[in-house]
Amino acid sequence: MRKPNFFRLLGIAAMATGLACFDNSIKGKIEDGTIDNGVIEHTKGFAEIEKHHNKGLPLNKLDEHTKEITFVSVIVMFFQAVNTLKDALNDEDSVKDAANALIMAGALSNTYDRVERGYVVDYLKIGRKRAIYNLSDFFIIFGVIIRFIKALID
Repeated sequence: MRKPNFFRLLGIAAMATGLACFDNSIKGKIEDGTIDNGVIEHTKGFAEIEKHHNKGLPLNKLDEHTKEITFVSVIVMFFQAVNTLKDALNDEDSVKDAANALIMAGALSNTYDRVERGYVVDYLKIGRKRAIYNLSDFFIIFGVIIRFIKALID
């Protein structure tokens, strides 16, 4: 194992924390009504803002098990943090670091919601099926896609 680079670890943590705080600030504005429901301008109906409280898994699966879902969310976030730290200590790979920071940002923001609010605030309806997301969901998705592509290339 090589010597940890403090500034590299700090950068990953700062990126994850900054993105999570950005998403949580939007969630706060959605919750307090500062950002209203409605069609987002310039999207021609493709995206809408609509406040939704998700107490369970995606599509409100298991929403009657809020405490258990919160516990699982905390455990998954912990293991992602350990994986991020392990990767940062073992590899000097900025692409992997960025992907891990994105995944951590999404996990941190949504887990914070579950612990603090008891539900995740979703607010972005996209596409025809109209599932509702938040930025954290996209952080996780993009991070996983980057990790997957990186694994195929290596």
